[in-house]
Amino acid sequence: MAMSRYEALARRLMLVLGLGAGTVACGANGPLSNDPPAVAAPAPATQTGPNTAMETSPPSETAPPVAPTPPPVAPTPPPASDPAPTTPPPAAPSPALATLEAEADALLAHLRALQIVEVRDLVLHLPDASSICYGPCSADAWDLIVTDEYRRQVPRLRALSGLADGAINGSYPVPITTTAAPKDVATLNELAIVNLGALLVAQPANNPLCYNTPCPEDVQKAAKNTGLRAFYLRTWASRAHDRGKL
Repeated sequence: MAMSRYEALARRLMLVLGLGAGTVACGANGPLSNDPPAVAAPAPATQTGPNTAMETSPPSETAPPVAPTPPPVAPTPPPASDPAPTTPPPAAPSPALATLEAEADALLAHLRALQIVEVRDLVLHLPDASSICYGPCSADAWDLIVTDEYRRQVPRLRALSGLADGAINGSYPVPITTTAAPKDVATLNELAIVNLGALLVAQPANNPLCYNTPCPEDVQKAAKNTGLRAFYLRTWASRAHDRGKL
C-alpha cells in the first residue's frame, strides 16, 4: 500500500532527528579528532618465579654463619684408686714401742760418735702385714708386731755397741792398713743388727802455712787416724765373730 505524502515526510524527519542525536552523543563522549587514541595503563608486573628481578626491593644482607654447638662431653671418671696397702698407716706408737725406739736411736748415735764406720739404720725383719693379719693389719696389731721386733733387736744392738766400745777402750791400738776394712764391715753386717757402711777415712785439713793445702805432717796425722780406725774395725769385727750370735 502506497504511503501518503505525509507519512513519507514524517519518516524522513524521524531519520534526520535520529542521526542528529547520535552525532551529538558521539561529540560529547567520544574522542576529539585532534587527540591521540587513549592507551590503557599497563598492569603492574607480578613476580611469577624465582628468576624474576624486583627492582624496588633492596638486596638482602647475608647473615653470618653460626658456629655449630659442640656436643656435650661426658665427664671423665677419676682413675680407680690404688688398692689398700698391706702396711697400715703410721700411728702414734705405744709407750713400750716408743721407749724401745728411743733406746735404739741413742745406741745408733753412740756408734756414729765413735767414728769408725758409717752407721745407717737398725735392721728390722718385719713380715708382710697381709700374710700375718690375713689382710691389712690394724694399728694396734701392727704396733705389737713392730714392738716385738724392737724387743728382739735392741738387746743385740746394745751388745754390738758394747763390743765397739771395748775395741776402742780395751785394746792397744796400732795403725794398720785399710786393705781388710771391707771384709770386716761385711762380717759385722752378717749379724743383721745394724746397716754399716764403709770405713771412715780421715781427711787432712788445709793449712795456711802450706799455701792453704795440707802440710806433710797433716797428711801423716790423717793417715795415722785412718789406720787406727781400721784397727778398731778389725778388733770390733773379730770380737763379734768370736762371740757368735749376739
